[in-house]
Amino acid sequence: MTENQMLTAILRRRGLARFGIAVAAALALTVALTGAPANAASRTAGVPKAFSTSLSTPVLPNGTYRWQNAHSGLCLGYAWNARGATRQWTCATDNTAYWDLVNTGGDTYELINENNGQCLTIPGSSTADGAAPFVYTCGGGGAQFFTLVPATDTTDFPGAYQIENTNSSKCVDVGGEQTNVGAWVVQYDCIQRGDEMWRPI
Repeated sequence: MTENQMLTAILRRRGLARFGIAVAAALALTVALTGAPANAASRTAGVPKAFSTSLSTPVLPNGTYRWQNAHSGLCLGYAWNARGATRQWTCATDNTAYWDLVNTGGDTYELINENNGQCLTIPGSSTADGAAPFVYTCGGGGAQFFTLVPATDTTDFPGAYQIENTNSSKCVDVGGEQTNVGAWVVQYDCIQRGDEMWRPI
């Protein structure tokens, strides 16, 4: 082999070596670039996405319910001989204690008494504390629309709701926290305590 041939062979080998190094470097770079997002994806795949902690009022299905007060154990009813004013009565025996819950859209309901077909109503669309709900011909409007606000204290009031009037933003309440049969029911500032919590049964 001549000196020129030997020199050409050396240069070729060096060129191939450099080419191999360049290819290896390119492959390493490709793996690095394509591997990072894949690894990142696999690391974040198990991380929960951000979520809202706000709770929306659960929608109860339409149906017939008795509303049992969490404090007294008695049910929402009305006095047929006292112009339909609402009172609390014995759940098992009073025929005015059954209410048809009718969703009017979203989380808004009418409570229609099974005994006479009339709606739970805040008289005169009053916004005052102490106004006594009564039953009246159903005609819609804020005085007859209510939202159900679930108990935040699920230990003391499991499955219970406040019944909040959409017009007054006040809640159906047993006046004076009474536990006796026949105690008046009124509307009052919404405070999640037993005399304002009602369980559908």
